[in-house]
Amino acid sequence: LTTDANVTANFAINQHLLTVLAGPGGDANGSGSYDYGATASLAAAPTEGYSFVNWSGDAVADANASSTTIAMTADANVTAHFAINQYTLTVTAGVGGDANGSGIYAHGTHASITATPAAGHHFVNWSGDAVADANAATTTVAMTSDRNVTAHFALSNQSPTDLHLSSMIIPENQPAGTIVGEFNATDPDLGDKHVFALVDGNGSRSNHLFQLDANGNLETNATFDHEATAISLG
Repeated sequence: LTTDANVTANFAINQHLLTVLAGPGGDANGSGSYDYGATASLAAAPTEGYSFVNWSGDAVADANASSTTIAMTADANVTAHFAINQYTLTVTAGVGGDANGSGIYAHGTHASITATPAAGHHFVNWSGDAVADANAATTTVAMTSDRNVTAHFALSNQSPTDLHLSSMIIPENQPAGTIVGEFNATDPDLGDKHVFALVDGNGSRSNHLFQLDANGNLETNATFDHEATAISLG
């Protein structure tokens, strides 16, 4: 030194690089260059049908929070992880049948459901959310949330099991229009109404001699003389 002198030492704060990555099913942000000691913010956002799971990597303040921070004392790498949502499908059956398809399904799945009617019943429809075809016994449900669907059934109309004529005898020489007897049907569907008609087939050769009224009564269409003509109603 040949004279008095002043010198100054200059310093710069270290810069650290934060790299933020996102796994399948979402996005994440916060990447950048930060001063030493800075608290960098992290944010993870799942796409539709996914949920945030956690962060992996360096020194995250709360690895289970989608929005959190990281202390920048060195370069850091963090990754946000996501999982596809799982939903419960509950399938129930009304009286008269069974239904299946209940289970746990991933978001976006088209879950199959099937309704099977019991004997003497038929499938009517499905009630509930997101059923592809409510009138089809086998169809699908779009699983974008928990779902509840119900299969509905109704009694089927069954054919009569027997036919009865209350009387098969008529005195001779009665005028046309005389009631022979009343037809009734045995029907498993209680309350059904029946319409009767004379048809061709076994025993129809004498149909022209009779007629049916609106109440199911068999009436004569001629005057019968038993000595002259024998008529069989069988």
